[in-house]
Amino acid sequence: MQIYVIHEIIRIFKYNILSNWRVNALENVVKPRLENTVLYIKGELDKLEREDFFHLKKIQGYKKREVEKHMALPGYMQRRRLLKIFL
Repeated sequence: MQIYVIHEIIRIFKYNILSNWRVNALENVVKPRLENTVLYIKGELDKLEREDFFHLKKIQGYKKREVEKHMALPGYMQRRRLLKIFL
């Protein structure tokens, strides 16, 4: 009976050590890796958002220049009035 109890104590002790080892691995290895991955993904998403904003502003500038170019052409106001009539 005592041998069985000692055997169970040793088994539980080993299980406890193994559990502590796994917890330490999760806290010290897996968790930091996941946190770094999240930071990397956030950084990439921010970079994509900045690029999209830059492209949007560039396209808006292009459209504005095109409108100004058409407004500078002779007869712009007359064409505009005709468009309003037909639309």
